[in-house]
Amino acid sequence: MSPPASDTLAGVLDHVTVTRYVTPLREGGSLPALVEADDLGTNLAVDFLPGSVGFDPLGWTADPDFASQVLWFDALVQNVDRTWRNPNLLVWHRNIWLIDHGAALYFHHNWPTADPGRPFDAREHVLRARATRLAEAHAELAPRITEAVLKEVTALVPGEWFGDRGASAYTEHLLARAPIVPEVIRG
Repeated sequence: MSPPASDTLAGVLDHVTVTRYVTPLREGGSLPALVEADDLGTNLAVDFLPGSVGFDPLGWTADPDFASQVLWFDALVQNVDRTWRNPNLLVWHRNIWLIDHGAALYFHHNWPTADPGRPFDAREHVLRARATRLAEAHAELAPRITEAVLKEVTALVPGEWFGDRGASAYTEHLLARAPIVPEVIRG
């Protein structure tokens, strides 16, 4: 017997038909595109920011507090894909937005080797030079990574997306990593 549609991903997500391919978005390696759909564009956690431009470290600077918080966060989730070649940042209304976290949490591809203490190579991180306040970022952000918050966040994700280990494996990994983020950053 199969589960009711409401208990599966098919029952959670709306189905739409793409009616027009508008334009490719030249960010990242996944080749996303802007399309129109028969429901006017319902999507999964994605919003088009009209008039946004890709972050260029030669044309934009990031506040040291913000840069430090982004580097801290990327080290926490082990996001190796925020380099000067592919910053995965957009500028919209003079604010910098983090996009494309597809390379984060890569440890989940091999749980037997998933080590919360694994070093994070920050040498190529697009904001590394501006991230001069890592101690302050750690003091502010580490206490926010709590079991309650992680359980709340993982509860929003369909359970089958976590695989055999379940959401608790992610919670345990991030809870173990958060207190040591400054220690694992290299570069």
